[in-house]
Amino acid sequence: MTSKFCKCPTIYCTGAQKAAPREQHVRNMKNKTYQKMAVIFIDILGTREMKEFNEKLNIHKIFHNEVLLNIERQKNLSHVVYDRKLYSFSDCAYVIYHYKEDIEESRKDDLNLLFIALYNTSLLVLKVLNEGYLVRGGASLGECYFDDLGFFGPSIEDAYKQESECAIYPRVLIESKVGEQLFKWENAKVMDTVALKIFTSPPKLILKHDDEYYLNVLYHIQQVESINIESGNLTLEQIKSNLNQKINSDKSKFKGNAKIIEKLNWFSIFVNNAENLLNKNNVYLAFSAIPNEITSIE
Repeated sequence: MTSKFCKCPTIYCTGAQKAAPREQHVRNMKNKTYQKMAVIFIDILGTREMKEFNEKLNIHKIFHNEVLLNIERQKNLSHVVYDRKLYSFSDCAYVIYHYKEDIEESRKDDLNLLFIALYNTSLLVLKVLNEGYLVRGGASLGECYFDDLGFFGPSIEDAYKQESECAIYPRVLIESKVGEQLFKWENAKVMDTVALKIFTSPPKLILKHDDEYYLNVLYHIQQVESINIESGNLTLEQIKSNLNQKINSDKSKFKGNAKIIEKLNWFSIFVNNAENLLNKNNVYLAFSAIPNEITSIE
C-alpha cells in the first residue's frame, strides 16, 4: 500500500509526513530490537451481548481515562526505572511495562518490574469490576517491541495465550514459570515487611491454585477500610455485593450454558472468600502504609 504523499510501501504510513522519503523510515527502524518487558492483556467479558452505544462508550472511557492518568503519573515519576504504555481497542487492552532508555543494568529487576505492573494493573481491574464488568486476562514477562504505531513480540503473544487459552475463569492468569518465580519472590518479601504487624495475615498479590498463578484483583481493597476511585469511596463489602449481583444476573441469563455457569461459580467462590485483612488495632499504620500505586519494591 503506497501513500499518495509518501513512496514508502507500508500499511503504517498514512501520508501524514507528506514528503518524508523512504530512507527516513528505514533510518528510524535501524537498531531496533526486542527488550525485556512485562505485558498484561485484559479482556472485558460479555461485551458481545451489549447492544447499546453507551455501554460500549463506557468501556472506552474506562481505558481512555487510564491512558490520561498514566500520562499524568509519568510526569511525576521521573526518578523510577520504568515507563508504561497502554493500548486499548474495543473491549480489550494491552498494558506494557518497560525499562526507560539508558537505565543501568544494575537497577533492573525483572520480577520487580512484573510485580509493579500487576500491582498497578489490579487497580484498573478493580475499577472495571466496580463498573459491573467481569474481566479475564493474561500476564507474561519476556521480549517485546512497541512504538507509536503498534507492538509485537513473544510476550505479547504469550499474554494473549494466557487469557484466551489458559485462564478459563474470570481472572488474570500469569505464565506458569514466571508466575512460580513471582509467587516465591513475593512470599520472601512479605516475610520481611511491616505487613506481618498491620494485617491479620499478609496480603498476597499473586495467588496459587493447582500450580496456576493468578492476580488477586481484590488485593488493594482487602488492605483498607475503603479505597477512593473515580466513582467515590469503595469498600470490600460493597464490591462483593456489586459482583454478586452481576454473578447472579449472569447465572440467570446463561442458566442453560454449563460452561459459563462453571466460570461464574469459580468467580463467586473467589469473591465470597475474600476478607478484609486490616488489623483494626493498627488502623493508622495500615492507612499510612498502603499507597495507591507503587514504583518499586526494594
